[in-house]
Amino acid sequence: MPAVSARVLATFLLGGLLAAAAAAQEPRALSHRVWLLDGVPSSESLALARGLGVDGLVLPLGKVVVTDRRSDLELGQIGAANALAGWRVAGLVWVEGEGEGAGNAESFLAQVAPVRRGLPGGGASLVLAARRFFPGLPRFAAAVARSARERVELVLPVAVLAERLPAQGWPGVLPVAVVFGNPEALGWPPSTIHDDLASLDAVAARAGSFTAAIVVRPLAEPDPKGGASLASLASSRLATYRPGARGDEFVLKRPVEWGNSTLPTGASVTVQAVQTSRYHRDLRLLLRPQRGGLVGWDTVGLPRPSPTLGMSFEAFVDYFRGGVPNPRPLVYGSWSGSHLEVSVINDSPHASAVATTANWVELRFSGGQMADADAGDFSGYEFGRLVGESWTPTVPGNANAVRLFLTYLGPEARLGGGRVRFAARPQKVFARVSIRQGDGSARTQEVRLLGP
Repeated sequence: MPAVSARVLATFLLGGLLAAAAAAQEPRALSHRVWLLDGVPSSESLALARGLGVDGLVLPLGKVVVTDRRSDLELGQIGAANALAGWRVAGLVWVEGEGEGAGNAESFLAQVAPVRRGLPGGGASLVLAARRFFPGLPRFAAAVARSARERVELVLPVAVLAERLPAQGWPGVLPVAVVFGNPEALGWPPSTIHDDLASLDAVAARAGSFTAAIVVRPLAEPDPKGGASLASLASSRLATYRPGARGDEFVLKRPVEWGNSTLPTGASVTVQAVQTSRYHRDLRLLLRPQRGGLVGWDTVGLPRPSPTLGMSFEAFVDYFRGGVPNPRPLVYGSWSGSHLEVSVINDSPHASAVATTANWVELRFSGGQMADADAGDFSGYEFGRLVGESWTPTVPGNANAVRLFLTYLGPEARLGGGRVRFAARPQKVFARVSIRQGDGSARTQEVRLLGP
């Protein structure tokens, strides 16, 4: 699909999702907030986010531990909050407790008041989030709302809300349902799409109004403090890839720079990341069918600039500007005697999923005969006999096609060095690409073999 028409289609699809969801709730428009988990970003990034339709920010303030009659607040590093002037800012406080302990709402408000006054507008709203439900939690949230004489938000996994939320909700409390995405990155339990959808419908039926939160923050073990990219792991020369029960697993064949440290040979790395196509799927599931009580959604974690794990800030910007949320592979081929040299370039800020054999560049030919191949930057290759859509692995002399596999096609990536040697040069060569998307689907397309 040409780039221009693809962008128009993507704009139409995203715009259609948002418009359809808002249409059932006129005149109220859906809000889109972003959680600033990495501190206050640059003014340029904030300006870009505003231009994309982001209309609110959630800024972490700290943690409160509630017991029977106490609320002990521990403030975190807030950063240059004055840079958020002009924004609608909510202050995020993580809540820990157990049993029936409902804390002391007035004491909590007194402790958090100075930092709230220092935020834009002099009185940021409060978002309370808990990784684990305890019976006193909704009582604490309702007491805070009552004492503050304003609505507060309570963030919990959608399955917990579906089980615990009473009809018409808790007084003064707006539920925020953590749904889809990568909840484990913030310590919430994993879930499935099927379970989240069922729970989401239950919450929508009970709550007068609610917000949803989609976690896009990546999770890696070990944590690459300082940032890292999947591209540093996906090369077959550097690591062995294997699908894990929770995320992608890599075992290093040689030392690799990983954030601010160097991992030794034999080290294991596990990564859970949300690519743009998965974020798009999650939004589609959230916004369709229309849920009348939904007042907006939160993107939990402003994506980091590239290179990073999962959706980058550049991909986030491109998506909300109407970009197609998938890689756009371009395949190049050039002849050197009897060798066809092959490379692929991703002309997009969006990455593929990591896969063993689901990402490939296929070259099929008429006439001629293949002799051997060299993978180069690709993760491997396979000769095959292609009849219609049926692929049968075979030896080079009997093959009419070859597939060059790539574990991962990163943003703006270039993989080269693939070489196919022919015993007899073919009359024509055709190219096809199949890419596994971050949402689990596969996208296969015929492409033109471009010149050098």
